[in-house]
Amino acid sequence: MAISFGKFGSGGFSAIKGDPAMDDTDGYEGEQLSFDSYVDITDSLRVGLTGFRHEGTSEYDSCGPWPYTQDCRTENASQGLRGYVELSYGNFSHVFDATSFEITRDRIVSGAPSGTSEGDRHGWSYRGTYTPSEAYTLSFGLDEKQEGSSAAPNDVTIAGQFVEALWAPQPGLDLALSIRRDDHSSFGEFWSGRASVSYGIGDTTIRAVAANGFRAPSLYELFDPLYGNATLDPETSKSFELGVDHVFSSGASIGGTLFYTEIEDLIDYFDPDGWLGPIPGGYAQMSGTSVTKGVEISALFPLGQMAQIEGNYTYTDAQDRNGNQLQRVPEHDLALTLSGDLNNRLSGALTAQYKGGWADTFGATSFEAGDNYTLVNARIGYEFAPGIEGYARIENLFDTDYQVIPDYQTAGRSVYFGINADF
Repeated sequence: MAISFGKFGSGGFSAIKGDPAMDDTDGYEGEQLSFDSYVDITDSLRVGLTGFRHEGTSEYDSCGPWPYTQDCRTENASQGLRGYVELSYGNFSHVFDATSFEITRDRIVSGAPSGTSEGDRHGWSYRGTYTPSEAYTLSFGLDEKQEGSSAAPNDVTIAGQFVEALWAPQPGLDLALSIRRDDHSSFGEFWSGRASVSYGIGDTTIRAVAANGFRAPSLYELFDPLYGNATLDPETSKSFELGVDHVFSSGASIGGTLFYTEIEDLIDYFDPDGWLGPIPGGYAQMSGTSVTKGVEISALFPLGQMAQIEGNYTYTDAQDRNGNQLQRVPEHDLALTLSGDLNNRLSGALTAQYKGGWADTFGATSFEAGDNYTLVNARIGYEFAPGIEGYARIENLFDTDYQVIPDYQTAGRSVYFGINADF
């Protein structure tokens, strides 16, 4: 059995910048207790129970009736349990589980209670696997979950069934096919599937994926008193990927992936053609087709026996039904990491990340593009004994001032110290 407890607190900074009426510090305090326990009744039968309890208080700005105030606070309490049974025999394995999650959120405005929101999710699932040989695996299962919210008129139930087949007919060739059926109590039945192939030629691997899916609007998106929109319908999507990876004899590697996704009836935070939510900034349905396409490139190069440098770059062209760039999706995302062992006990890493090319988006008081920015993070760790490491981590090393969403501030230079221990 494992038990863990964590506590976190921060004095914070003002959530909104540029409005003198909101010039305060918005902090956070929270703690969580969790446990994980199981009993091996036999070599092939395990029964387990896991759970957690979390409580936290968050301060923020711009709440209450107009004119908005800075004195805003939410007090959150959530808890969850999962009980499970794992059984294996011969070529079969089975997992049965039941889950329960509950959350309560109290809003405090200017020191006075301003409303309570409650939500819950309960469900069960079964997953089975049949592996007659190393070349073939068949997975199958059933699941059902029920979700409720104090803001919703009724609970919703989603029941699903799935099957997935993995087949390796020859060395280097891997095929996968999965099919899933979902039945939503409010939106009906939907079938989704995914097919993939991966083929290795020497040190080069070519891969391709095609899939479709759907996402029903959440109870929050539908019924939140401020931002909800009860007329929302599910999103549906189609996606495709084509990629290639190559590993060099030196240990270096390089890879690239082309991706393309179409989303019908995208649910977004606002409609650029007119405010469709109950207030400006409410959730809205983007009827029509939104398209996201682009390329991902990654590379890794060893620097001797003790260090390496790796990089990832993604170019994303995300457009709504009218060909306008989707909000809060950067065109460019580049990350470079230098990491290595300075000696047998001391290790370090330095990461630089750039994000840029944002569309105009709705902020607290303005409608404009987020900032292009570069962040540098550093980490150093020291192993005092096998399994026990002390570390120091600095995020936003150069104290860059930037905003992803207009008017909403982000953390400056932050320093963390900690210990990781395995027993």
